[in-house]
Amino acid sequence: SSRDAAAAAAAAAAASAAGGCPIPQIRMRGELHAVNRLARKADERLAGVIARGDIDALVLVSADAGSTNRASLLAAAAAGLPVVGTGGSSLGEAARMGV
Repeated sequence: SSRDAAAAAAAAAAASAAGGCPIPQIRMRGELHAVNRLARKADERLAGVIARGDIDALVLVSADAGSTNRASLLAAAAAGLPVVGTGGSSLGEAARMGV
């Protein structure tokens, strides 16, 4: 509900303001292709943050280097950011991208 979303947003803002990490939130429910489209848009925004120099490193967990997370990984490679993570095939693909 919108009340639940507002409460979650308020909690995330409070945690962030207090120096903590924001609380993960469900942003969308739907078919995988629609969720991945939203994730790619978020990844493009993250790539912009990386390009501005506002990110110091990346930690990959179940990354999709060839598609969903491609923009941020290319930005990380261009910026020379350190990248660590889990998942042999996704890390291998990221390494081939230059990170």
